[in-house]
Amino acid sequence: MKKILLLIILSISLKSFSQNIDTVYVRNLSLRAEDWYWLKASWTPRDSTEKKVWKKMRVKLILDAPASNITMVTIDSIPGRLALFFYSTFLNASKGETSNMTNNISQNIKAYTPMLTFTTIVDLAFTNRFTNNRQNGKDDFNN
Repeated sequence: MKKILLLIILSISLKSFSQNIDTVYVRNLSLRAEDWYWLKASWTPRDSTEKKVWKKMRVKLILDAPASNITMVTIDSIPGRLALFFYSTFLNASKGETSNMTNNISQNIKAYTPMLTFTTIVDLAFTNRFTNNRQNGKDDFNN
């Protein structure tokens, strides 16, 4: 009986780690208006889900008329895949381009617990790219 119970608990725990990003929605992502403007410039909605998010952004950023670029604007229910794209876009941008921005984009997306698994994968890819480039440079000096 104990073995069966252990197998059931183990299978449930393994199943919980296999979450699909398509089932994740970032709730109440709060960024400065300028962050939303910057993200939109890097993104073109491609499907109906992304177009729905674009309409939400538009309503919040035009109809609510933020007083300034630093006004915090909250948008709810952003699909995980899109939030991960925003996260990756911010991390891939040059330091000079984002030097006037806060880290709200990466911090706020990473702070949403269901996204942590996916943002960690992106972070590991950046770490691996850095490690590979460093090793390639080192190899160039050793040849």
